[in-house]
Amino acid sequence: MSVRKKAAQYDLVVVGGGLSGMCAAIAAARNGAKTAIIQNRSMFGGNASSEIRMHIVGANCHSSKADLRETGILEEILLENKRRNPYSVFPVFDMILWEKIYQQENLTSYLNTNVDDVVMEDGRIRAVICHQNSTETELTIGGRIFVDATGHGTLGVMAGAASRIGSEGRSEFNEPTAPEQPNTDTMGNSLM
Repeated sequence: MSVRKKAAQYDLVVVGGGLSGMCAAIAAARNGAKTAIIQNRSMFGGNASSEIRMHIVGANCHSSKADLRETGILEEILLENKRRNPYSVFPVFDMILWEKIYQQENLTSYLNTNVDDVVMEDGRIRAVICHQNSTETELTIGGRIFVDATGHGTLGVMAGAASRIGSEGRSEFNEPTAPEQPNTDTMGNSLM
């Protein structure tokens, strides 16, 4: 149960605070859109944060591919981390990611915030209903555009978009390396 209720309206709402969501939110804010980013964890970065600790491989595969590198916002983050975090300590990286969001004009962040429901109108998402655990607040966050950066397509599924778990069969898109038959296997299944 929420103790408080609040509502806010944005041009663009990004659900998911991993690196792709961060880059989308920062880019939108820099281009003048009043932007919100909603992250269900206590830190940004998703798999790259100190919670999971998956390093960013990027286009150059840890410098193993000559003349390839990331660009744009991700490159800004990587260069800042290299400058301030020479020992690649994950909690320091968390701080760099947090600063990147909090210092960006036109960008409001909601950490520890779960999206529980969507408000649909004429086949479009108009708002998300959230619960911010750290403040016991129910938030109704409206927007003109919503970006699903959850990593699992959670927002899309909640909005009724078609989804799939696993692999399509080889004949569906004529992919020669796809499995012969569709399946529901995920990465975890390959470990069994």
